[in-house]
Amino acid sequence: MKATNSTSATLTATQTVYPILFAISLSHLLNDLIQSVIPAVYPLLKTNYALNFTQIGIITLVFQLTASILQPFVGSYTDKNPTPGH
Repeated sequence: MKATNSTSATLTATQTVYPILFAISLSHLLNDLIQSVIPAVYPLLKTNYALNFTQIGIITLVFQLTASILQPFVGSYTDKNPTPGH
């Protein structure tokens, strides 16, 4: 009986979980799109909101800081506290 349970657990652990794979791929795609869209709309932001180059630079700084500094912390946390299946 125990051999059957461990065998089924092994088979389940080796199967590809496509919904999670697609969700990760979609998140990565959205992240890459945002990185491309923000610089592309700088002229619109400057014109519509009467921003100067310093303010646009601050937008870029905040965006890059969140991407560069927050991402390793989130990755480290999720590596230490994995929650598969949730």
